[in-house]
Amino acid sequence: MAKRGNGQGAVYLRGDGRWEAQIRLAGGRRKSVYGPTRREVVRRLRETRWLLAQGLPVSARKMTVGLLLASWLELTRERIRPSTYESYALNARRISESLGDLPLLQLTAPDIQAGYRRLRERGLTEHSLNQVHGLLDRALRHALQWGLIVRNPAVLVFAPRPRRREMTALSAEELMRLLDHARGHRLWPLLVVLGTAGLRIGEALGLRSARRRSGRSPPGGPAGASAAAGSGAGVGGTQDAAEPQDRAPDTARNRRTR
Repeated sequence: MAKRGNGQGAVYLRGDGRWEAQIRLAGGRRKSVYGPTRREVVRRLRETRWLLAQGLPVSARKMTVGLLLASWLELTRERIRPSTYESYALNARRISESLGDLPLLQLTAPDIQAGYRRLRERGLTEHSLNQVHGLLDRALRHALQWGLIVRNPAVLVFAPRPRRREMTALSAEELMRLLDHARGHRLWPLLVVLGTAGLRIGEALGLRSARRRSGRSPPGGPAGASAAAGSGAGVGGTQDAAEPQDRAPDTARNRRTR
C-alpha cells in the first residue's frame, strides 16, 4: 500500500464499533473525526480538508458562531439550489446579528433562546424564527460531526412554533364579482372550478392534467365550469344531485365555500 501524504488522513475501525479518521495539522498535531460508518467518516474527512484548504479553523477554540455559519454556508453552496442558498444566507445573517460574536464552545441553549427573543423583539415572525432555528440546528449538527463541539445545544431549545392560520374563503357575492371581472381571461375556467367545485389548487390542476392524458374533459372539469357558474351551483344555487348527502360536518379547519 502506498504511503499516505501529510493531510490525506487515515481511516480505521475503533474498538467501540465507530469509525475514526485522523488528519495531520500544521505543527504535527492530529485532528480526529468520528462516524458510524466508513463512508460517513470519509465524507467528514473531506469536509475537514476543505476547511483546512480555506484557511478556516478545524478546532473550535478560535471559532465563533458567525464563523461556523459562514463556513457551513460555503460548504453547502454547491449542494443546494440558488434560491435555497439565499434563504440560508438570510437566516445565517439573522443569527449572526444576535449570536455571531459568541465563541462556539460557549454557546448554550439559554444563549440561543435569548437570541431568538431579541430577533422576536426586532419584529421577526414565528415562521421566520422557526426557519432560523432549523438552519442553526443543521449548522451545529455539522459542527458536531466535524468534532468542533461535543453536543448540539439547539436540541435543548424550545423551537418557535408558527401559528396556524385560519383558512378564509370568499363569500358568494365576492366570488361572483371575481368571476365577472375575470371573464375572458385564460384562467377564468380554473377560477370557476376552484370557486364552484370546492377544489384546492392542486386538485384543480390535476383535472387539467387528466384532460391532457385522456384527450377529453373530465367530469367537473373546465368544460363543465361555465354551466356550473351559470347555474350558480355551489354559490347559493341548487345542489348537484350527485353530491353525497351524508358527510361529516364542517369544522373550522376543513370548511370550504360551496
